Amino acid sequence: MRINGSLQELCSLPASLTARLVARVKIISELVIHERRLPQDGQFRATIEGRKVEFRVSSLPGIYGEKIVLRVLGGTKIMGSLREMPLNERDLHLMERALRTPNGLVLVTGPTGSGKTTTLYTMIAAVNNPDVNVMTAEDPVEYRLPGIHQVHVNPHIGLKFDTVLRAFLRQDPDIMLIGEIRDLETAEIAVKASITGHLVFSTLHTNSAAASVARLIHMGLAPFLLAASVKLIIAQRLVKVLCPDCRAPSGIAPDERHMLQPEELEQLGTVYRAVGCRSCGQTGTKGRRPIFEVMSIASPKVRDLILAGGGADALATCAVEEGMTTLRQAALGAVARGEVSLPEALKVILGG
Repeated sequence: MRINGSLQELCSLPASLTARLVARVKIISELVIHERRLPQDGQFRATIEGRKVEFRVSSLPGIYGEKIVLRVLGGTKIMGSLREMPLNERDLHLMERALRTPNGLVLVTGPTGSGKTTTLYTMIAAVNNPDVNVMTAEDPVEYRLPGIHQVHVNPHIGLKFDTVLRAFLRQDPDIMLIGEIRDLETAEIAVKASITGHLVFSTLHTNSAAASVARLIHMGLAPFLLAASVKLIIAQRLVKVLCPDCRAPSGIAPDERHMLQPEELEQLGTVYRAVGCRSCGQTGTKGRRPIFEVMSIASPKVRDLILAGGGADALATCAVEEGMTTLRQAALGAVARGEVSLPEALKVILGG
C-alpha cells in the first residue's frame, strides 16, 4: 500500500489465492475476466465502516500473471474553501481573483500524484453555485460534486476529450473543467473556450509554472492565444509533514549543503528530521501537504515575454521579480518552519 507517497508492505497472501482474487476484483470492476493478455481499467464502489468508497482498478499482464492496482477515489481531501489551503496571502489573492473572472484559463501543473485534481476541485467547489453551469470532462471522474455535470471520457468508444468539449460548447456552460490537456486539439478548444466567455480549468504535466507556457507553445498553440487566455498557472508538489510528536533537531549533511546556496542555508535555522513513534506508525511523518508556485499572467511584461516566445527561465525570472514564490523557496520555507525535513524538500528541488 502507498501511504503518504511511500510503498509499504502490509501483508503477504498465499500464491494459491492469486487467480481467485484477481477474478473477484475483475468481476466487481466489470472487467473482461477471461482477457489476461491486455491491460484493463475499471471502477467499483464498496461500503466500508458505513462510508461509500470508490476504487479505480487497473490490471496489467506480467510473466507471473496479472498485477492488480486499486486506487482510492473520493472527495474527503477537497478543502472547504481556498482559505483552508496552505497558501500565502499573495497566492490566495491571485487564486481568488482568477475565480472571480468570467473567462480565462487556469492551469494546475505537476507530476502524477501531486494533488492537481484535488486543488482543481477545491477551486471548482468554491465557484459551484446554483446560478452557474459547471461541466467537467475527466478520465476518470475522481470526485463527485452535486450540482455539476461530469463526463467520464472513454476513448475506446470515441468519447475523447476534444469530442466532449465540442459537445460542452453546445450546452451553454459557464465553467468547464478538463481533466488534462494532452494534445493540441484539446488545448486549442480549451483556449478558444476561455477566450469566448468561459472559465476553463485544466491540468498539465510540467515541472514548473513557467514551463507550462513553453509546453503549450511546443504543442503548437500560438503565443498570442496563450497571452490572451491564460490567467493563472499553479505548479504544486506534495511533501511529507514531519510528525510533531517525535521530530528531532538535526544537522545538515555535507552533501545537502552542496545543493543549497549560502543565503538559503542562513535562512533555514533549526532543521528537523523524521524519527518515528507510535503516533505516526514509526514513519516519522503524518500526512502530506501541498506546496505551491503561483504565476499570474496579468502584467504587460509577462504577456510580452509570452508573445516574444520567451523561454521558461525568462518567464520564471520575471514572475519572481513580481513576487512569485518558487517551489524551491516554498519547500525550503516549510523546512525553516519545521514542517518538512530537508531531504524531503530536496526531492522537490532536485525534481524541478
